[in-house]
Amino acid sequence: MDKLFGTDGVRGIVGKELGCELAMNIGRCTAIVLGKGKYLMARDTRLSSDMLFMAVACGLCSMGCDVDDAGVLPTPGLSYLLLREEYAGGIMISASHNPWEYNGIKIFDGKGEKLSCDKENEIEHLLFESRYWREYEKCGTANIVTHAQMDYAHHLYSLLDTDISELEIAVDCANGAASSVASMLFDLTGCRTHFIFCEPDGKNINDRCGSTDMSQLSRYVRENHLDCGIAFDGDADRCLFTDEKGNRISGDIIMALCARDLASRGMLKGERIIATVMSDPGLSEFCEGLGIKVELCNVGDRNVSLTMKKTGANLGGEESGHIIFGDMATHGDGLLTSLMMLSVMARKKLPLSELVFDIPRYSTVTRNIRVTDREGIKEKVKEVNDEATKELGNKGRAVVRVSGTESCIRISVSTKDALFSEATADRIESRIREFLK
Repeated sequence: MDKLFGTDGVRGIVGKELGCELAMNIGRCTAIVLGKGKYLMARDTRLSSDMLFMAVACGLCSMGCDVDDAGVLPTPGLSYLLLREEYAGGIMISASHNPWEYNGIKIFDGKGEKLSCDKENEIEHLLFESRYWREYEKCGTANIVTHAQMDYAHHLYSLLDTDISELEIAVDCANGAASSVASMLFDLTGCRTHFIFCEPDGKNINDRCGSTDMSQLSRYVRENHLDCGIAFDGDADRCLFTDEKGNRISGDIIMALCARDLASRGMLKGERIIATVMSDPGLSEFCEGLGIKVELCNVGDRNVSLTMKKTGANLGGEESGHIIFGDMATHGDGLLTSLMMLSVMARKKLPLSELVFDIPRYSTVTRNIRVTDREGIKEKVKEVNDEATKELGNKGRAVVRVSGTESCIRISVSTKDALFSEATADRIESRIREFLK
């Protein structure tokens, strides 16, 4: 393995790219880089999450660190709890939106921030050079953190400033980390809530449900005449919506609605938001019409978060549903995003389909091409991306990149013409398959 960390932590198929020995040694290296002390850990509902959790905890304890176990918890819940007590760092066992056979290790510092690239590189160097073992005076201990889910739910509820109890909604928990917390949170809000896909069995996480497949949620909303549907991913750092007609509401549209709402109340800092190069050009078109600037950064909610800090923006996110409300959280939080969107709906007292009616949407075509060597093709993929961007000009947006979470090349083409988007994506895919031969 030439590169350990991707866009969002370490990720791979369990038993193939990711196993107990690697997980244990990541724990050891983390203890060296972030220092001896107490670490907070949590996990999602995958079959392998307990195993990898114990392996990482074993590595930490072997270096003399103590481990607090917060149990099954959304990733943003771990980030929040890290701020409540003094920890050296935190580790989340999750592969987010990926299928059950994948898993991952996300590392946070003691302030609930995802590790910087420099810190990740330090861990990689220690691991690859096998310089992580050292004698220890004593082993660390592992302890259970009680009420972590309820504490997180109450924290989120405290951020809600609008009565949303008149809404009737469906919530799809993707059989993941939000399965218990979501019911605690929405019970507090008074919303009439229908929960689906909240029965994890270790293998059904993200399986034809959640933010990666909203077809059943859309149908449920239509059939039950609900105000909207909410879909989380496996670790609930993402959130997408459907309107009352079952139409998908992307992360870009969520940002557009929230930007307009915050700006109208004088709460949008700097009159700007941060999006990524994968965003729908319609987001920029809509926001610029309101006098709101959209600044683009590289893919990944860590990049969004860093750019928000540099610019002073308090709203940013990704099309996939990682939305960051900078005054309330440091990273994407699906449950928080759901509350903020429901607040907009409650204040406007309009159907969601009407609220999004005037937001322009480009026709986006996406393709994923499987590869075995991500590192060795990055320069060539960048050349294809630059060529495609130049060819499109002002007709739309094309992004070609190597995925940071899966072994594939991602192609995304957005234009106002569906056929043109398809044709452009076809040409790009042909070029890539040519150099992959």
